Amino acid sequence: MPKATIDTSIDLPLPLDIAWEVVTDTARVNLEAGNPAYQAEEELLPDGTLLRRVSGRMGPVRVDWEERFGQWVDRRWAQQDRHFTKGPLREGALVTTVTRLSADSTRVRITGEFSAGGLLGTVLARTGFLKKFIDDRVELIRRLGTDRAAAGTVLPALKPPVLRADVERRLAAALADLRQRHDDALVTRLEALLRTAAETDLARLRPLGLALRWEMPEAAVIALFLDAHRQGLLSLRWDLLCPRCRGGKSSVANLYELPRGVHCGACNIDFERDFTRNVELLFRPEGWLRPVAGGAFCMLGPVTAPHVKLQLRLEPGAQRETEAGLPPGSYRLRTLEAGAECDLDWNGEGGFPEVVIGEGIVSAGQPAPPGLIRIRNDGPAPRHAVIEDRTWETLALTGDRVLGMPVFRELCPEQVIRPGDEVSIGRTCVLFADLKGSTALYARMGDAAAYGLVRDYFAFFAERLSAAGGVLVKTMGDAVMATFADPQAAVATALAIHRDAGAFGRDHGGDALVSKIGIHAGPCVAVNTADRMDFFGRTVNLAARLQAQSDGSDIVLSLELAEDPAVAALIAGLPAVDQTVQLRGIPEPTALRKVQVSGRD
Repeated sequence: MPKATIDTSIDLPLPLDIAWEVVTDTARVNLEAGNPAYQAEEELLPDGTLLRRVSGRMGPVRVDWEERFGQWVDRRWAQQDRHFTKGPLREGALVTTVTRLSADSTRVRITGEFSAGGLLGTVLARTGFLKKFIDDRVELIRRLGTDRAAAGTVLPALKPPVLRADVERRLAAALADLRQRHDDALVTRLEALLRTAAETDLARLRPLGLALRWEMPEAAVIALFLDAHRQGLLSLRWDLLCPRCRGGKSSVANLYELPRGVHCGACNIDFERDFTRNVELLFRPEGWLRPVAGGAFCMLGPVTAPHVKLQLRLEPGAQRETEAGLPPGSYRLRTLEAGAECDLDWNGEGGFPEVVIGEGIVSAGQPAPPGLIRIRNDGPAPRHAVIEDRTWETLALTGDRVLGMPVFRELCPEQVIRPGDEVSIGRTCVLFADLKGSTALYARMGDAAAYGLVRDYFAFFAERLSAAGGVLVKTMGDAVMATFADPQAAVATALAIHRDAGAFGRDHGGDALVSKIGIHAGPCVAVNTADRMDFFGRTVNLAARLQAQSDGSDIVLSLELAEDPAVAALIAGLPAVDQTVQLRGIPEPTALRKVQVSGRD
């Protein structure tokens, strides 16, 4: 059977971390090589392993293959094997290894072997086609690495598309409008991304990841993306992620279409949506600007699953040992296939615990020697061992965070949950405020004058909420309810309202208006009420009861919230009194802290 082998090295002018991104982004390599996207079907085998059956093309020739999951050790090496069932090839295997040469230089070694089959495959092998095919890929990787060194944060496509004149006009008008409300440098970065990025980089735009790459404030990037959606530049979608493999198992354009739960075939589990953990908001360009093809360009994994630091296949009874440089942190040990998992916090002292796979269990064993990872499969079937970083969520714009942002409510009013549906949110901060002495105010000023003053006061209140990232949920007579994603911002807003109340009163020809404020943070339920988001649950009830404990010279916080490190730093130095009281409608006694804020301007 004719074969073509590869064993070559490339020195890239890149730090190892970035070189790893470039060389393992095989979807990008296939795209730049001109390969079309392909479709894959997953088949769950009786032993619990998953087989991928793929159909694609190699130039004018259709090729079908069966693909195992990729194997890799983060920033060390990656391997992919394919068994072809149709086309000129029969087997293919490729291993990529990266080695640090210096702070800004990395050696990439690519080894592999492809075997041809049939008359066409024999002809291609004997005429040097397979060798040229491999050599072209190596040269493409070299070029991508060199271009990334020059490009900085985001690597442009080798051949960015030329936009039609009508597309240029529409894009220019939208960007000009965005520049009126957003930082010009940030809009320029978005423009460069939309014009020059490769299709594989545009399919899943994650605002938090781009904010990190661009070294820009997260809130500013999120606001820009939401505004770009309103301008018709970006489409948004909600992905429901599997809690085990983190793969998107349902994707919808509207919040009200998001299912309550789905099935993950790869992990063979049913799971429910959780807006705090597995609902993510993603973006991509609208089709008129940069169409993004469906399907995949490669399923290797390291770039599309950066939280997975190691993925290795082990036969039953097998044991493997590999070098790895895992930093201290929170990790999850599991199998790629359906099964158990094990969480651990490793402080970096000694060796990393051995990963032990049994029938229906995954456990952490004795420490391996420093710098090594040991894995053992004591189970009856082949398994892929996985070590993943549990902090992957930090770059996911989760649903609970989005729903709590005023800019989202303002720019995406059509994005609401279904009437009668409810959304569990893991943690939000709820603020209740009630105007003190409103009855006496109306009696003293008369209904019309007092109403106008109260209306202006609520506008003053809402301005401070919005400036701090809070959302005015509703007004109830002379009281308001607001939510915040950040408890520190909620407390800072309450302090600002008390601080500025005197100036507001003087500007309106009277005494300062005083608000009684209570704040608590915790889980709650969001529902759609008359096309507006409302919140219910114990957290909401407790915040309302805390507000009733205020006399207007203080802010009443649950003790749990007051002792949050960020909140504690904010109120440090202010007089405070801790109490434990029985609140109406709350079964157990509640510990609270009254923070005195009577010294207003």
